[in-house]
Amino acid sequence: MADESGVLRRAVSSATINDVPNPTQEELSNIGLAVQKLWELDKNRLEAGVDYTLNVFIAHGKDNSTPKPLFNHVDNKVNQLPTYKYFYALLDNYIPQTGIPEVVNDGEKKENERFLKACLQTGPMLYAFKYLKAKGAVKGSITDFENELNKIWFHMYRRQGHEEDSSSFEHVFLGEVGNGKAMAFHNWITFYFYEKVGRITFESLIPLKEGHNKHKNPSGNEHVINLRFSFEGAKKPYSTSFVGTSPEFELAMYSMLFLLKHSDTHVVLDDANLNLKIYPFDQDGMRYIVEAEMARTQKNKATSYHLGTLKAKLAKLLGFDVAKTGVARIGFVGFPSVGKSTLMSKLTGTFSAVAAYEFTTLTTVPGVLQYKGAKIQILDLPGIVEGAKDGRGRGRQVIAVARTCSLIYLVLDVLKPLTHKKIIETELEGFGIRLNKKPPNIYFKKKEKGGINMTNTVPLTYLDLDQVKAVLSEYKIHNADVNFKCDATVDDLIDVIEGRIYIPAIYVLNKIDQISIEELDLVYKIPHAVPISAHHEWNFDELLEKMWEYLNLIRIYTKPKGQLPDYSAPVVLRSSLCTVEDFCNSIHRGIVKKFKYALVWGSSAKHQPQKVGLSHVLADEDVVQLVKQ
Repeated sequence: MADESGVLRRAVSSATINDVPNPTQEELSNIGLAVQKLWELDKNRLEAGVDYTLNVFIAHGKDNSTPKPLFNHVDNKVNQLPTYKYFYALLDNYIPQTGIPEVVNDGEKKENERFLKACLQTGPMLYAFKYLKAKGAVKGSITDFENELNKIWFHMYRRQGHEEDSSSFEHVFLGEVGNGKAMAFHNWITFYFYEKVGRITFESLIPLKEGHNKHKNPSGNEHVINLRFSFEGAKKPYSTSFVGTSPEFELAMYSMLFLLKHSDTHVVLDDANLNLKIYPFDQDGMRYIVEAEMARTQKNKATSYHLGTLKAKLAKLLGFDVAKTGVARIGFVGFPSVGKSTLMSKLTGTFSAVAAYEFTTLTTVPGVLQYKGAKIQILDLPGIVEGAKDGRGRGRQVIAVARTCSLIYLVLDVLKPLTHKKIIETELEGFGIRLNKKPPNIYFKKKEKGGINMTNTVPLTYLDLDQVKAVLSEYKIHNADVNFKCDATVDDLIDVIEGRIYIPAIYVLNKIDQISIEELDLVYKIPHAVPISAHHEWNFDELLEKMWEYLNLIRIYTKPKGQLPDYSAPVVLRSSLCTVEDFCNSIHRGIVKKFKYALVWGSSAKHQPQKVGLSHVLADEDVVQLVKQ
């Protein structure tokens, strides 16, 4: 039987508001003492050496040996504790890479709510509520506090790019990877879970410097450790983490610091001197946590590097840099082992693991295809499986990357094309991706007040004001402007409200070397389909021409004054963005400020050349000479 001093002693963990002491005047005037009180109230904290054991490995010098995992053992009975159980349920709801749009579905929202409700039945969170209310940082009931926490921790925001890709909870508790670096990530439960599934590689614990040339090696019994590791292949050279603490303790601590606007706090916990840093920022009227760091204050080479680069890293994150490759992005989506990697290798020369068994590609492999002077990014995505939209395999991550693509290649096995086609379309539809459809011409914008204002420029045969109000009410939207410029259906309106995206797709039917001519004739009748053999490179010309057509690209050639046009390096634009102004901006945004006029030769010109302004619409293979002021 397990030691009763361990996790079994804490099998029941709930508390009520009356079980928790009111904050003292001394605690109200000193946030450090308040955090110490949270520590005392953390009854669900695990016991080192009983509930868990660590591998105390310290790399010395250029030691390149591979250590064992950080966690030797964690008692499975910890899952009897509600906050741990509901925290575990959140770990597969996020994509660590920044810049990839994320969508929170109804099931995930319920998981978030269950976790918060469980936390609010514990001592640390109830004390945090009392403390924040006494300080005037929160108002209302415990339910109001829960709603406020839901917004702070689980509402998505834009960290990198133009779509929502991050949340405060994801950043602080789960960690993220951006620009090749691991960010935040201070939660030991996440570390343990990711280490078990191979997403984290523990490298070494870091000794604590105590004085001149003296270091204290960790014993494995501490609740605060310094360590280095790799997450999703990205290095984290120095990190400080609690070990054994409950989810509610960390949630309460960070929530208090955030709501009280304490950006830099010094506390002493478990004989460890800690600096806790919270960096908030505002976006769309909401305040979020964009960066959280924890560090033991004793300095050594690793901590100096870590603290010295923190502000620079934060500034870069707040800049939302997006590294873009090529003029468009194509994602290869398909079941495992249908030939995606072979096709990519032949098109781009980029090696992506190829073998005659499933799940060879486990991560996204990028490459660049050069065609008609355009550089087009190609992404070989891991094989999709049925149930991907619900989280099976790494389906959520695969589909989320697919949402960022300009064009999707659905690579299908020609021996069973319609079966696979239907399944993949269902998975993509379930994640808000509409293939080969035009977006409904509906203007929709939420507002603060004024009710529902509906207008239409065409007769509506499927919708009226009451139906529109009923649909919006389901989404708890009671104030919005809606303008219909098409005869829309209820499904069209829902697509717009939920922000679903519309992407062209080509069905690439691979392995035609395994079918007859008669069967090939039937394959050609499938809309948007191009039959190929990646192995033999059959019909690649048609595939590339269809790609160019669906991407809707045009080439514009430059002509310096007094010289011949440069046909070797065209400026490639999407045809929806092909005015002279767009052409100038694609070269350098400063050109427009000095622009006087342009001379254009080609099919868009009324005569050769034509003198035009910034609004002139260009056509494929036009030649442009810019004249500056």
